[in-house]
Amino acid sequence: YGDHRDLHYPLRRQRQMCIRDRQHSEDVLNTLNVVRQLGIKIEREETAYKIFGKGLKGLSSPKEDLYFGNSGTGIRLTAGVLAWQSFDSELRGDSSLSTRPMKRISEPLSLMGAKLLLTPENTPPIKISGNTELSAISYEMPIASAQVKSAILFAALNVKGVTKITEPLITRNHTELMFKQIGIDIQANQNEILLSGQNEFEGTQIDVPGDFSSAAFLIVGALIHDLGDDLAPANHSQLASTIIRPYVREEVTWIISMHGLFQMFYFGPKEYIGNEIGIDKSLRERYKDHKWFSSCDKFCRDWD
Repeated sequence: YGDHRDLHYPLRRQRQMCIRDRQHSEDVLNTLNVVRQLGIKIEREETAYKIFGKGLKGLSSPKEDLYFGNSGTGIRLTAGVLAWQSFDSELRGDSSLSTRPMKRISEPLSLMGAKLLLTPENTPPIKISGNTELSAISYEMPIASAQVKSAILFAALNVKGVTKITEPLITRNHTELMFKQIGIDIQANQNEILLSGQNEFEGTQIDVPGDFSSAAFLIVGALIHDLGDDLAPANHSQLASTIIRPYVREEVTWIISMHGLFQMFYFGPKEYIGNEIGIDKSLRERYKDHKWFSSCDKFCRDWD
């Protein structure tokens, strides 16, 4: 969740920001591509991204619709950012995201002066007519939602005055904590949040902490990945991945299907599976350019 937020912060700054240890999931990569479509230069290093912000008014009108895949976090937070731009935009998602409710963000943003058009079912695509003159509001949220709260807070960054949000229940405070880290004028007291907009803020590096919700899939994979040993010792990796495929992410399925080959780097070549069957521990190198190579390597090194 924090990975979507940290991609939006540099959009408001005219300086370079470094983001370390962020996820490379499909949802986050879709948001990353959207940021690029808005004219922001991004350079990837081994474990970090350098993002070159252009300040509050430095975004560019996208040449095509902005696609978020299945990321409800990405589309809702970005709607808050684009509400106060000087250009129009259209935000879309896949078939699943296109059924998600968006009225819960369009209502508070509209109270601020934003112009959002949803489908008759109040779902994406979201058509936004930019309005650079949004107003601060005092908003009592009818339902508890960290995504809705964050969309309002992102919109409030470029609003003159103090925006006040009151939650019915306290939700995740990732946005508030990260705002404080980079110097944004925000105060949180129990279920009440106050943000003073149009202020400069600092912060040149963000270290993204581990996300348990993302790790949960690999935890499950680690616990059950050898369930095929008794049934198919020679190809238990493929059998296990087939069994768990309907229940976990594609990345986890690929890791489990390949872990038998990758683990030879650490436990092979012959000692691990018997001298009669030798596997060259370097065979994994044929997949070195695969997008999940490093994930499978880490799984076998740390968890297998």
